[in-house]
Amino acid sequence: PGEGTAAGRAGRSPGGGISDVEREFLEASRHRGRRRSLIARGAIASLTALVLVAAAGAVVALVRGGQASGRAAEAAAQRDQALSRQVAASANAARDTSLGAQLALAAYRLSATPEARGALLGSLSRPAGGRMIGHTAPVQQVAYRRDGRVAVTASGDSTARLWNVTDPLRPASLGVVKGHTGGVAAAAFSPDGRVLATGSADGTARLWDVSDTAAPRALATLKGHEDEVGSLAFSPKGDVLATASRDGSMRLWDVAEPARARQVAVRDQETGPARVAYSPDGSMVALTSAAGTVTLLDVLTPARPASLAVLTSGQGGVRGVTFAPNGLHLATSSGTGAVELWDITAAKLVGTARGHGDPVDDIAFSPDGGVLASASADATVGLWSVADPQAPELVASLAGFPDAVTGVAFSPNGRHLATSSADGIARLWNAADAARVAPRARLARHTGAVGALAIDKAGRVLATASDDRTVRLWDVSDPAVSTPQSTLTGHTGHVTAAAFSPDGRRLLTASLDRTARLWDVADPVAPKQLGTLTGHTDGVRTAAYSADGRMVVTTGRDGRTLLWNVADPAAPQRVAALGQSDARVSAAVFRPDGRVVAVGSGTSSVRLWDVSTPAEPRDLGSFAAHTGGVLDLGFSRDGKKLATASSDGGARLWDVSRPQSPKRLADLPGHTAGVSAVAFGPDDRTLVTASRDATLRIWNVVTPARPALWAVFSGRDVVRDVEFGPDGTVLASASGTAAQLWGLNVEQAAANVCEASGTSITRAEWSRYVPGRPYAPPCTAD
Repeated sequence: PGEGTAAGRAGRSPGGGISDVEREFLEASRHRGRRRSLIARGAIASLTALVLVAAAGAVVALVRGGQASGRAAEAAAQRDQALSRQVAASANAARDTSLGAQLALAAYRLSATPEARGALLGSLSRPAGGRMIGHTAPVQQVAYRRDGRVAVTASGDSTARLWNVTDPLRPASLGVVKGHTGGVAAAAFSPDGRVLATGSADGTARLWDVSDTAAPRALATLKGHEDEVGSLAFSPKGDVLATASRDGSMRLWDVAEPARARQVAVRDQETGPARVAYSPDGSMVALTSAAGTVTLLDVLTPARPASLAVLTSGQGGVRGVTFAPNGLHLATSSGTGAVELWDITAAKLVGTARGHGDPVDDIAFSPDGGVLASASADATVGLWSVADPQAPELVASLAGFPDAVTGVAFSPNGRHLATSSADGIARLWNAADAARVAPRARLARHTGAVGALAIDKAGRVLATASDDRTVRLWDVSDPAVSTPQSTLTGHTGHVTAAAFSPDGRRLLTASLDRTARLWDVADPVAPKQLGTLTGHTDGVRTAAYSADGRMVVTTGRDGRTLLWNVADPAAPQRVAALGQSDARVSAAVFRPDGRVVAVGSGTSSVRLWDVSTPAEPRDLGSFAAHTGGVLDLGFSRDGKKLATASSDGGARLWDVSRPQSPKRLADLPGHTAGVSAVAFGPDDRTLVTASRDATLRIWNVVTPARPALWAVFSGRDVVRDVEFGPDGTVLASASGTAAQLWGLNVEQAAANVCEASGTSITRAEWSRYVPGRPYAPPCTAD
């Protein structure tokens, strides 16, 4: 123990502390601890850095992924917009209005571009017929069964097709008549609907049992003609069939027993082709010839037809013939496009309907005899009011065909019209009211170009001013119906302008006959001239009322802008001339408060005048509005903005709240020809520009400095004038020889497309017009 004690003492420090060994051990331990701490801290720092790097990478990746996704979405949207515009252009160009309407809806659903929206809204202004698709060659004729539930179409594909038209919006294919060795040119049902007669290019007529419309059965073949049988008609009793051929002959057949039909008479002519029609009482047959004659035959004894009278047309060969339901009149059509009406009793021509530009191959009376439909090679169907046979008047024109119209037939109840066309499609049209063929009417009874229009404050009467030297008043309280009320006559030159007084009781018109005239139109059916404004030494270009209706401003070719007091319309008085003569003065309008007049000039300038004291107008200054001439201008309802239209293809918005210092707010680009007219909507939130490029562009101007294009309407004629209705739901434009009403309700337009178009767009059509997208017809059967 002593040694141990000595040894222990040797290892300690003086004073009894820890030994050197212990101290070394403790130092080593502390060193290792510090080292472990440093390593741990380094590891943690490294891990933290790695986590931060990873997180940053994830954020970067997420941001880049979002950016890439955003770019992809933007690219997809741009592709949709481009395709939408392309499809909308096809919709506007399509002469088949049913196809065009469906393409417009498809374009809008791809992307709601202004072009697609305009194409869709434009479909409200174009009649569309429900399509019956199935033939593979031109459809030559169409006919209804007497009960109106079934129709037949005859085609150059050597077949006739039966259709269920109980629901005219959704015609359904039934049976197909096959057996002819040439194209089928004519078809007619027997009065009881159980037998169908067909005429063919193979020189035969055939009878078919169609009591089962799904399975037509051949009954008999009628031989004897030497060329195409292009016309046939059953007698009202159904026991005799008349057939007419290109060989010029007519044959009568006893078909009382269809399976044993036999010829009972033949009538030869030197010239063909011939057409044939039975009178409503069955006593007469009308037989036409290429020589321009119509022979009326007594067929009370079918075996011995006897000539009663011969009508000679002045239009050359007669291509179509039909009796009026009352049996007193006969209608014929010709190669000149004219349709003639004849008094059968007097055997004389009583009226002629002119309007088609190409031959009319078929005609049909409505069951009540009030309307005559004409099918023309000019790709239109004319609907004529023949209440007065001596003065037939065009009520409406159906222009939804890409090719010649070959046949027409009214349904027995008169509510629908079936048509056949060389494009291989038959169509069904709503004809319950001949004046109501589309949701927005076309007002088309002028014989010259319509250059100006106006709508009264109530939105019930529209005035159209025409180069035919007349102004017509129309009831547009129902925008689907074109109802003429009266015609204002008296001007001896083109009528260039029309404007209603603020209360709608008077109308101001201007003419190239150097006058403006005032009319009492309180009763639009019986307008009366009140007074004449004389003072211009050349034609009057424009005329406008002040807000209180007491003042009028006119511009003339003589370069003068004149102010008139019309408080007494029977004795209008010239008050003042605004400035020096400007041979290029183009238009003048009052600010809504009547205190300022804006005058536009072909020199590209606009000059503002203070007319608060009319006899002493004060020049407020002028500004260069465009690089081209100013063609039209219009104030906003609040009077703070002015829109200008120019021959340079531009339109502009100006801040004129301080007339002495107008400021340009925005350009309205896009037109490719001169802008002929501008008009603000009633709430100042919308502006429309009309152009010689045949388009209308509608702008959202809620923020005037940043106008946004909302819709583009495309037409086929130069647009000369445009106006909004007072509630902003209807737009009217002047182009060609008519005024057109336009709808602005997208939902209504979309619903109308699928109500009126019949058979959906086919897969082949979809592939052609909507390339690269899965077949998705916008209208499908329920």
